[in-house]
Amino acid sequence: MSGAIVRPLPFTVTASGISGAARIGTAEPKEVAVALGGAATITLDLGGVTPVDTIFLGYTNDGGATPLALSCGTANPNTTVLAPALTSLSTKIPGERRHYAFAAAAPVNARYIGISGNLPAGFQIGVAAVGKRFWPMYGHDLGSGRPVIDTGTASRRVDGGFGIEDGAGAGGWQWTFGDLSDAERDELYGIARDRRMSRSILVAEDVNATLSEAWHWSLLQRIEPYERFDVGATKWALRIEDWA
Repeated sequence: MSGAIVRPLPFTVTASGISGAARIGTAEPKEVAVALGGAATITLDLGGVTPVDTIFLGYTNDGGATPLALSCGTANPNTTVLAPALTSLSTKIPGERRHYAFAAAAPVNARYIGISGNLPAGFQIGVAAVGKRFWPMYGHDLGSGRPVIDTGTASRRVDGGFGIEDGAGAGGWQWTFGDLSDAERDELYGIARDRRMSRSILVAEDVNATLSEAWHWSLLQRIEPYERFDVGATKWALRIEDWA
């Protein structure tokens, strides 16, 4: 099992053929960048050369027919092609927005990330995240699962029916890293201290997953203390809730 966590790096955005491109740099996925139609490019500037291995473009309205090219470089965004035709991940949920996710086998040093494609007018991207993943050697334990989150309310009326105020639905994930080394524990503690429970984080149940539901743009919830139960072995249970 290979659960991974990515602490998103800050970046600035420049683009052509895209309206509101800076919106993909905000945590709120409902603030979308919108393609004008035709050739489009987006450049993410990380502000300095840094190792990266994961790129996420989330909450698109793609139906599976719009490939995107990904590239990177230290002096410009087009030095190294990462994915010539990346397609969005599928979904099992009717009407769910689909994500694009790229996970390199090894980190590459980059300052600029390039995203390009021939996009239909109205194509939307809600959020982008770039970073180097925390990916412990032994992955996560069996017993992980996704909760279902509902922001709506339903209360029983005196006549036996329900008064319903519809809200939004969201997913999440709960899992346990069962065999963290001391170095892995300290790295994960640093991520948790930085992200706390109010800063967005990217989590993949499996970086090779083909379902959008297995990639989570989320907030950490209920951060319990880790448990060191042997020399060089720490257990830490975590839970996240996704943005809707």
